Amino acid sequence: MKIRKKKKNRIKRRKIIKTRSKIQKRKKPLKKKNRRKKKKKIYKRKVKRVIKAEKTKLHQREEERRLDEEVKQRLEQQKQEEQINQPEEEKKEQEEQINQPEEEKKEQEEQINQPEEEKKEQEEQINQPEEEKKE
Repeated sequence: MKIRKKKKNRIKRRKIIKTRSKIQKRKKPLKKKNRRKKKKKIYKRKVKRVIKAEKTKLHQREEERRLDEEVKQRLEQQKQEEQINQPEEEKKEQEEQINQPEEEKKEQEEQINQPEEEKKEQEEQINQPEEEKKE
């Protein structure tokens, strides 16, 4: 029996402690002196935050400017390289265009020659059976 009572008492104590911690104590209003101190501290914190933010913003702005300048320089270099490369490419294209008509002419000649060859072959085939008949 004694053991059971002890356990129950322990459980009760735990519950009481939990409920006490849950109940918030009533906050007393601060005295004028303390109120001023607290406001000063809060104001100082805010000022520090603002100063830090401005410093970081300045650094970020400088970095962004540097990056923008670098990007602009890269773009200018690429444009210059493209301008140099474009005349070379145009020359190549012109040469290819000149070469293409020559190739087309050759192809046409071959096409013309092919039907002639086919005609000759057909004539030969026709002639062969005639020769066989004669024999």
